Amino acid sequence: MSTIKVAILGFGTVGEGIYRILNEKKNEIKLQTGFTIEISSIVVRDVTKKRIETPGIKITDSIQDVFAD
Repeated sequence: MSTIKVAILGFGTVGEGIYRILNEKKNEIKLQTGFTIEISSIVVRDVTKKRIETPGIKITDSIQDVFAD
């Protein structure tokens, strides 16, 4: 199966909600579409701000890092 890499731009209320939904519905999305969704990066304004745990996901303040991936 194919993998689609995505980046979340912003990690406030909406961005965090998208992160949670994509993780909770990962298997359902895979079954319905045939694609695995992989969150590769999250772009934020302040990388030092305390946030929920996002294991294996790059947290950056540079959109250029996302384009490099």
